[in-house]
Amino acid sequence: NTELSFSFWYKIDASQEIAGVVVVWKDENRTQGFRLFREGITGLKINIGTGTDEVWGTSVPITSTDWTFVTITISQTSVKFYYDGVLK
Repeated sequence: NTELSFSFWYKIDASQEIAGVVVVWKDENRTQGFRLFREGITGLKINIGTGTDEVWGTSVPITSTDWTFVTITISQTSVKFYYDGVLK
């Protein structure tokens, strides 16, 4: 399908600097699927395949080591990233 939404609770492990969080990806072709990952100890970043290219989202700062609620919505025209209910 061309649209997807998912939500989850996330608690950062400050001892890890890089980690895949949610990855739906086949082979090494980044024009398909999506990758939500940790970039350093301060942010979450998303990369989405459009079918012919890839799009990078800006890094969303992680502001707490407590549990946080993350929601991602992907449609044919936009990607929205919510962090503790706030659109980033």
